[in-house]
Order: sequence, then C-alpha cells, then structure tokens
Amino acid sequence: MEDIKKSFNKGAKRAKNKEYDAITSRLQTLRKNKKGSSEIKKLAATRRYHPSLDPFDSNFKRLMYLRYADDFVILVIGSINEAKHIKHQVADILNKKCGLELHKDKTIITATKDGFKFLGAWCKRISATKAGLSKNKAGNPAKYRMRMKIEIPIKDLIAKLKINKYIKTDFNEMPTATARKDLINLSHYEIVTFYNHRIT
Repeated sequence: MEDIKKSFNKGAKRAKNKEYDAITSRLQTLRKNKKGSSEIKKLAATRRYHPSLDPFDSNFKRLMYLRYADDFVILVIGSINEAKHIKHQVADILNKKCGLELHKDKTIITATKDGFKFLGAWCKRISATKAGLSKNKAGNPAKYRMRMKIEIPIKDLIAKLKINKYIKTDFNEMPTATARKDLINLSHYEIVTFYNHRIT
C-alpha cells in the first residue's frame, strides 16, 4: 500500500477554482466602490457554495490507507477509474501474495459524501453549506472546513451489550457494567473465546 500510495500521490496543492476567484474579485470591487450594497451579502452567500480550490484538479491526487485487523478503507482523491484500478491492484496483491479474496458484498467504491461503514461506524463527509451558516466579522456568511463525521450506533451497541449480559439499564435506560461471574472458573483461553464469539 505504501508503494501504491507513493506512485499515486501527485502535486503539492490543488489549483485555484476560477469560479470562486471570479466571485471574490467581484466582491472586492463592490466592497471598495459600493459599501453596504445588498449584492455583497448575496455574493458572499453564493461563494460559500463554491470551493476555493478546484476539486477536480487532475494534477492533485492523494491516497490514504487505514487498517484494523482484516478491515481496511482506502480514501482516494482522484477519479472513479483510478479508484477501480487501485481496487484491482489490491485484489491482485491479496490473491497472489496472501491467497485471500476481497469480500464482494463489503468491498464498495463510493463517494465520501454518500458515506460508508467502517468498523461498525458510519463515516460521511458533511457539506459545509448544509451544516448551517456562520458569520464573519463583517456579518457575511463565512466558509469553514468540515471534518469527516463518524456516527457510532450507540443504541445498537447498548442493545448488544444488554443481550450478552455485559450491562444492565436502569429506569432511565442508563447502562451500568455488570460482572460475568459465570465465567470465573473458565481458563483464559475459554474466556477470550467466549468474548470473541460475541463481538464478531
């Protein structure tokens, strides 16, 4: 994966978005010559819907590989065809060097804005324009970067812990850890095996 990453990564920074720059230039002119114009506020709001850098810059590519045990995710800044090529490369390496195959149902290519599941959590890139407006010092809508949102299915986890008698809940459904005294006479191997069967 390190070799694939080195050969794939390209460019130091994305190119500027011409559409964003054109709106910025228009705003600067209005602020200089028509202070207080209603068009300034409208243009500032419109600019928020345009990234300052070109998201489709073919001269900027990045790859990130994250793995936990036998689960992994590859994040790609590039085209869908490049993502498919990387998937084929990984499948080929796993098959030839490890004798393993990618799980067809679990191995997908998707946009981060649509989200994906990794280690039981739902990961999704949130749009700044849909997250609500913030104001800068001038009172105009301000742009801000959005981090990847990771949603953990807390209710599902609590339900699973409750079924396996690892917790109990009070009348407010607040969980409290419980002891599994029935495992006290088992060997370490048997205890680990017991838990492994319930967390998979």
